[in-house]
Amino acid sequence: MLLLHVSDTHLGSSKPFTGSFEREKDFYEVFDEAIDIAIKEHVDAVIHSGDLFDDFRPPPRPYVYAVKALNKLRERNIKFIVVAGQHDMAKRAGASPIHVLKELGLAHSLGESPGDVKNEVVKLNSGDLGVTGIPYFEGSMAKEVLSKVKPPEARKKILIAHILLQELGLPSYHISITQLPVKEYNYVALGDYHINYVYPNIRNPPIVYPGSTEAQDIQEYRDERYVVLVDLSGSEAVLQHIRLERFRRFAKLVIKNVNELQQSLGRLGSHNLVKKPILYVELTSKLSRFEAEKLRTELSRAVERGLISDFRILTKTAEGGELEVGEGRGEGVSTVSLDAVIKETFKDEGITQLVQALVSSTSDKDVELILELLVKDRSLYKKLEELVRRK
Repeated sequence: MLLLHVSDTHLGSSKPFTGSFEREKDFYEVFDEAIDIAIKEHVDAVIHSGDLFDDFRPPPRPYVYAVKALNKLRERNIKFIVVAGQHDMAKRAGASPIHVLKELGLAHSLGESPGDVKNEVVKLNSGDLGVTGIPYFEGSMAKEVLSKVKPPEARKKILIAHILLQELGLPSYHISITQLPVKEYNYVALGDYHINYVYPNIRNPPIVYPGSTEAQDIQEYRDERYVVLVDLSGSEAVLQHIRLERFRRFAKLVIKNVNELQQSLGRLGSHNLVKKPILYVELTSKLSRFEAEKLRTELSRAVERGLISDFRILTKTAEGGELEVGEGRGEGVSTVSLDAVIKETFKDEGITQLVQALVSSTSDKDVELILELLVKDRSLYKKLEELVRRK
């Protein structure tokens, strides 16, 4: 039995920029790479441990890319098993976007709201897999959540959770690993921590954070991005950490003045990267207005020359922290008018008015109806996909 463990894909994000479609595409492309790896390795299921989407009410574009990718799995009878993270779980009366994918037959959901723990046996191509799913929850709910964890009756079992362990050494956490009945499982798939990490233990099964598929900010810039191939064929899980290629790297330069920038930029061009990096420039001295403009001009030229994809400028605060004082070229918010998409797609005034009425509603069921139509009608799906790809 082969599984691919993926986490924190944050579809729809454009961090660290706001409204940059070029950056948003990075998140889609590396998610596509993870799906392609799953297909190439002939896995039985893809395990996603939370924050599939960056927002619990994503706009049309993240849905379209998610549907396209997950359709490739469904066509090959590869299950997509997922729990919700804090970014994409249900809020108040609304439904999680994961619920929409479940209704379309594209995802097997194992929890969409805090406390919504699921213990199920999932039928895969190579046999039954017992799965416990724990979506994100606040630390104050730990006792309630843990009381619902019941290892399913199956020969092979995994636990999926979107939580931060105390053992990570972070300022805030949900629970300690000692509070989870991990010995009852063959593999523990965790999410929420964006760095690839395997809990060091001998007696327990592998407890793994694959990390996010894209770096979200400069704190993560040094790290590679991975998915984890999990072989449960034997008595113990065998892991292979597969490094992703399509993610965009971050680079950081610490400089005093523009002259130091010019010297450092030349070294960036010597790296053979799939994508040009996002550059963070940290200033260690205060620049005059003229020097600041010259700095921005040099960075913009570096973008035009293809040395970097974009940039942000940081300066030190009196307290020793970092303060962002500007960002790159700025593409503006690159969005497609949904009304325009509807009119172009349906080309019929009556149908257009009906669909616009559906979309203007806040009902999650209406969203499901529209996406179901797209999944069933490939010609409509292709037209909408072409539209949302445009800048």
